[in-house]
Amino acid sequence: QKLEALGAEVRMPAIMEVLWYTLYKQRYYKEQGGQKIAGALLRMQHQMLTSIEKKLRRHSANVLPNAYEPRVWDVIANSGFTLDAGLGFGAAMEIAQNGVNGIVHAIPFNCVPGLMIQGLESRFRREFPHIPFLTVTFYGQDDPTVETRIEALVHQCRETGSQKKMIEKKPVLS
Repeated sequence: QKLEALGAEVRMPAIMEVLWYTLYKQRYYKEQGGQKIAGALLRMQHQMLTSIEKKLRRHSANVLPNAYEPRVWDVIANSGFTLDAGLGFGAAMEIAQNGVNGIVHAIPFNCVPGLMIQGLESRFRREFPHIPFLTVTFYGQDDPTVETRIEALVHQCRETGSQKKMIEKKPVLS
């Protein structure tokens, strides 16, 4: 709400991501534990759900701006990490490659996967130096610095967004 009040457009992860990640995590633990039959059954479940999701997404493609999203296991694989950290960091990388001007990584206090991703901020900044990245930790009470940090992020996003537009509008010299 604070971001939107400052004029930022906020994109949240799709609700399907939660379902896909839960299934992926079950499959991961089964396969890592040597339970091949259970892993194979979960793979079949993934295939069935993928086909159902494709049908649903076809009908929503003209309503939703980003009706198609990469598969959770591809996002995790591209991050170079596994499970929670892989999904969080991988999602940040994926959306950075698809036209956002900034990322807010909101985590609850003492969330271990969230802290791991926070520790990867420097790597993210090296790979995407033009995209501001802010981790906001929620302690269950108001933090007076959060609003100022969010305002600074929105300002940076506006600056990088206007720089992108200026770069795009420059004539190409041959």
